[in-house]
Amino acid sequence: MSEGSKINYYSTWFGNGDGDISLGSISFDGTCTADVSLRASDGHHFLEMTKDGPRKGWTTACAPGAFNIECSELLSKEDNGFSINAKNGDIVIKANNGKIRLEANDIELSAKGPNSKEANIVLDADGGAIKLKSNNITFDATGTLKLVSNVYQIEAEMMKTLVSVMQGLSCATKDIVKLSGG
Repeated sequence: MSEGSKINYYSTWFGNGDGDISLGSISFDGTCTADVSLRASDGHHFLEMTKDGPRKGWTTACAPGAFNIECSELLSKEDNGFSINAKNGDIVIKANNGKIRLEANDIELSAKGPNSKEANIVLDADGGAIKLKSNNITFDATGTLKLVSNVYQIEAEMMKTLVSVMQGLSCATKDIVKLSGG
């Protein structure tokens, strides 16, 4: 441990070559005390509840293999079977080298911020594509619906457009606008 590292004279350790449980252990960098630490024989496989230092109140679970959670066997379809609630801060779900899949009977994305600056959903496929595939797609904008693109293409067997007032200008009408003095 480095100079200035934490010391705990009351820590307790139980273990063998297959793993250990410690109460009051000091982190490897000497900055935090863990109330409880459960470690497997592989040092990258552990569960730790930290009580002080820069990770105060953290619960850290690390698995070198898959991490599976299965629950809700005793609940009904209408119950919330698994909840994550961050009272402050962001929730980050990240796959460094893979995909994130959400699978369910229905999927709802809902942004309920206190104002229009915070109640937003952003889909960003940096350099890729966003593909919506469904029998029916409905855009229901109570304000403005804006589509911006270098190329705008619609392919349909039948197209209906119903509007109260329509304004339009295109390259095809450019000469007509000049002739009419517009």
